[in-house]
Amino acid sequence: MKPIEDGIWEVELKLTLNDDEQLKILSNEIRKEIGVGTGWDRLGTLLVKMGELNKAEDIYKTLFSLTRDGDWQMLAHLNNQLGYIMKQKGDLSAAIAFYQKTLEIQQK
Repeated sequence: MKPIEDGIWEVELKLTLNDDEQLKILSNEIRKEIGVGTGWDRLGTLLVKMGELNKAEDIYKTLFSLTRDGDWQMLAHLNNQLGYIMKQKGDLSAAIAFYQKTLEIQQK
């Protein structure tokens, strides 16, 4: 990997087999770090870990609008994630509101 101009990097990729041991180890570590869930949920988690809180918030709000009302587990999870994002952004009142909604959903 080498920089070629302002903010652009050249990356050399090599083809690997599915049974490559290093690839398996790397994949397992990524799964541990990011967790399980839908692809969009994992992307949100990755964005939070990268500090891209606004992008993660957008992902979770979109997922929230797409989640069915009866999917209480997912709604609780999304509220919890949004609460964490708000806490990280310093908006404690919004964080508390999301966390309270999470508790309300889980108590149903």
